[in-house]
Amino acid sequence: MPRRNEDHLLDSLAGGGEMGARALLEGIPQLVWRAAEDGAWRWASPQWTAFTGLSDADSRDAGWFRALHQDDRERAARAWREARERGEYHVDFRLRTAASGEYRWFQTRATPMLDSEGGVHEWFGTCTDIEDQMQARRVLAELGHELESRVEERTRELRMAMENLRKEVQQRERAEERLRQSEKLKAIGQLTGGIAHDFNNMLQTISGSLGVIGMLAQQGRIDQLDGYIERANRGVTRAAALTHRLLAFGRQQTLEPEAASLDDIVVGMEDMIRRTVGPEIEVELKLCDGDWLVMCDTNQMESALLNLCINARDAMPNGGWLTVTTQENVLADLDLVNEEGVAPGRFSSVLVSDTGGGMAEETLSRAFEPFFTTKTEGRGTGLGLSQIYGFVRQSGGVVKIESTVGAGTTVRISLPYVATRTDRARSGDDEPTVLLVEDEPDVRELTVEQLRAARFRVIEASNADAAMRLTKTGTHFDVLVSDVRLPGGMDGVQLAETMRGARPDLPVILVSGFATGRTLPGIPIIDKPYEFSVLLDQIRTNLQDRRPS
Repeated sequence: MPRRNEDHLLDSLAGGGEMGARALLEGIPQLVWRAAEDGAWRWASPQWTAFTGLSDADSRDAGWFRALHQDDRERAARAWREARERGEYHVDFRLRTAASGEYRWFQTRATPMLDSEGGVHEWFGTCTDIEDQMQARRVLAELGHELESRVEERTRELRMAMENLRKEVQQRERAEERLRQSEKLKAIGQLTGGIAHDFNNMLQTISGSLGVIGMLAQQGRIDQLDGYIERANRGVTRAAALTHRLLAFGRQQTLEPEAASLDDIVVGMEDMIRRTVGPEIEVELKLCDGDWLVMCDTNQMESALLNLCINARDAMPNGGWLTVTTQENVLADLDLVNEEGVAPGRFSSVLVSDTGGGMAEETLSRAFEPFFTTKTEGRGTGLGLSQIYGFVRQSGGVVKIESTVGAGTTVRISLPYVATRTDRARSGDDEPTVLLVEDEPDVRELTVEQLRAARFRVIEASNADAAMRLTKTGTHFDVLVSDVRLPGGMDGVQLAETMRGARPDLPVILVSGFATGRTLPGIPIIDKPYEFSVLLDQIRTNLQDRRPS
C-alpha cells in the first residue's frame, strides 16, 4: 500500500534522522533498503553490506545487481518495470553471501513512498531470507516426483495385472463355454438314449403284436386277435404318455390354466395321497388356509403333487412321515437367483417333505435331468421330476429341492399370485383370522392346531420380519398373537407397536415366558405356560370389543 512521505518513521528513514528508528531497522533480520523512483539504489541497512559484501557506494544505481545470481537478474529487472505500473515490487531471487560465495534465496518486497502530489518519491523495501522454505519446496518437489514415479510404476503394474486378469477371464469363459457345450451334449445324449430305450421297447411291443396279429389273420384264427390288439394299443398309449412327458419337460405341453387355490388342491387330493403312500407312512397336512390364488392347470398340479408323494413314499421303504405344507410368502430377487424369467413378488407354495434317506449333493444336482433316476430298474422312467420342473416353469413358477443325507427331502413348488379368492367373503359370521408369531416350532404347531380346532383361520410366522412381510403384501388378519421374545432385531412389543401404527384398532395379544417389564396400553400379556382356554378367551374378548355395534 503506498505511504505518504509525511509518515514520521519513514521520513526519519529517508532523511537519516531519528537514531532510534535507524537502530530499529538495523536490528531486524531483514535487509532493508531504499531506491529511487526508477529503481536506482539509494541506501541499505548494514545487514546488506554484511551479507553481500557490497558497500553503499558499490550498490549505488544498478550496482546491487552484482549480488544477484546471473539467472535471476533479468527477472528482477522485469519486476521493476512491472512494479512501476502496478505500484508494488514483488520478486524472489538469489543473493550471493560474501562469507562463502554461496547463493541463498530471498523474498523481496517494496512499497512506493508518495509525495504530497501523489507521485512516487522513492521505494522502501525489504529482502527476507527464504532459503529454508525453498529447500523444503525442493524436497517436497523431489518427493512429489518420486511419488509420481512410484504411482506410474504401480499403475503400469496394475495395468499389466488387469490385462493378465482379462486374458484369464477370457480363457475361463472359453473353457466354461466348452464345458457348457459338453454338458449340453451329455444331456442331449442322455435324453436321446432314454427316449430311444423307452420308444424301442414300445415299438417292440407294437411291432411284435402286429406280427402275431398278421400271422393269426392268415391262419383264420380271428378269435385270438383281441389280446394282441390290446397289447399294441397299450404300446401306443405308453408312447403318447412319454411324448406328453417330454413336452412337459420342454415346457411345450398344452395347459388349461385357471385360478386355483393350492389349499383346495391339497385337500382334494388328501384321500388319494393317503391311499397311494399306504398305511406304513403317516401323512400330515399343514395348510395355511390362505386366500391367494395361482394360475395353473389343476390336473397337472394334482399329477405333480401325486408324483412327489410317490417319490417320498419310495424314499421311505420302512415307513416314515410325509408332510404336505402350503404357504403364502414373498420372494425377493435374492430368492430367485438363477431363476430366469421369474419376477419377485407374492407366491403360493406347496411343499412335500419326507423323512427318508435324503439325497447326496451329486444326486441333488441332477434331480431334474430327464431319464436320471435313483430308482431300481423297472421302477419309473426317470421323467417324473423333470416333468414337474417343466410344468412349474411353464406356469411361471419355481421348483426347488432341499435334501440332507439321512434327514429327508423337501420339494417346494412356488407359483405366482394372481388374485385373492372371493368365495370366502368376510363378515361377522366368518372364521376370524389369527396371525400367530412364534419362533418355537412345537409351540407354534400346537397353538395352530388348537386355534383351527376352535374354528379360527391361522397364518403363521416364525419372527417379526416374516410377519411384517405378510402385512406388506396385503395379507388380511383380524387379530395378532405374538410371543414377546423373538429372534432378529424386532421383538413382539415392537412388532405390536409397528402394526398398531398402521392399524390402531388391531387387536393384539402378547404371550411371554419371562417378565418383560414392558407393556403397551390396551394389550394384554399372557404368561407361559397357560391354558389354551385363557388365550381363546382373550382372542374372543378382543374381537368382540372391536366388533361394530
